Amino acid sequence: MISEGRVEAATITTSPAGPAFSDGTQHLVLPRSERSWGAAISRFGPFPALTFESGLDTVTRPDLALHSVVETMPVGAVVDVTLPNTAFADRVLALLHGDWSDDTPRRYFTRETATDLVSECGLTVDDVIEHRFQPADSRQANELLGDRLDDAASFTLRCERTRRGTIAPPSLFAESVDYTTLFQRGDGTCHSREIALLDGRERVVEVAPAADMTHWLSDLGHHMTVIDRAVPSRSRSWAERVVVADLDVDDWARSIEGRADAVLLGNVIEHVVDPAAVLRAAARCLDRSSAREPVVVVSVPNVAHADVRLALASGRWTYRDTGILDRTHLHFLTADRLTELGAAAGLEVVERLSTRVPRGASLNAVPWDRVLTDAAGSPAPTVLTDLVDADPDADIHVHTWSFRPR
Repeated sequence: MISEGRVEAATITTSPAGPAFSDGTQHLVLPRSERSWGAAISRFGPFPALTFESGLDTVTRPDLALHSVVETMPVGAVVDVTLPNTAFADRVLALLHGDWSDDTPRRYFTRETATDLVSECGLTVDDVIEHRFQPADSRQANELLGDRLDDAASFTLRCERTRRGTIAPPSLFAESVDYTTLFQRGDGTCHSREIALLDGRERVVEVAPAADMTHWLSDLGHHMTVIDRAVPSRSRSWAERVVVADLDVDDWARSIEGRADAVLLGNVIEHVVDPAAVLRAAARCLDRSSAREPVVVVSVPNVAHADVRLALASGRWTYRDTGILDRTHLHFLTADRLTELGAAAGLEVVERLSTRVPRGASLNAVPWDRVLTDAAGSPAPTVLTDLVDADPDADIHVHTWSFRPR
């Protein structure tokens, strides 16, 4: 709650039960659509102060949620926003070793990205309050990170609405991106890996089709069914069947159950709320009596790529329009997590392929020589690059695997 001489704040919290608003006397469950939060609480306002206590990082569009609420508040109103710090030492150390916990849909924030968030929503940061904890392995944290060690597990941005009038909708995150012009068929792409793993399977279900993939697979003799809530016209023209469905809401596998030789989920499950549920639905589509072993083919970006590891060690987690830190991603996956999701869906790995990008060549590369000039007592960047380079899989940019039902 905001205090220090200010009016006690109304609060918004998000828990597994959903987002909720309280002003001390009134309690309101907020709608699923983040765009509607402001309208829902406006009947209780306006509020001179409001606190986002926890969970803003677990909604699909935290930028739209904050924007809709701030629009209902007067100029001069005070807003506290508390968020977990993605650059906290424990999380950095885990990723440096190739580990990443991702069991719920989440948006990730550093102080920099959180400041961008509130700024887009018409707020000015007056203060940053850091909630510090000792890293679980302080010795290793100091040895590897030195003066770059960030012991703030979370932080609170204390902000004020300073922008008058209507605030333009923010664009820090997104729900969908037009990938039509981004992919090519040439060797070296994850799409060529997917084509290889689909070889010999005639009846293919392509979920959330990417660019010309449906065309290419059709040319290769596959009989295509495509599924998405908005199937591109280019995919429709090459598909024998089109199913319009929301992967997070609809039972999209029901009409295809047991009729496919393969299901393709190419860069899909990182975008959905429940990846294991989508994998289970994909498994239901498979015809267990197929002449060729039926498979689910999955491609996912690898959050444990060397460039992401080193960027986070420098305190950076920068969302982009494409790539591993695509602003539409709700999940960030490693090989271990992909294995766990497959097992949760009743699937086991058949074959593992990968698309590799050398350290320093991805969108997330950190220019160590310019950005991280050493402070006194700080270990040289080579300590970190040597650690990352010792992992033979640190240059994997995209995992492309096939799974079969267990």
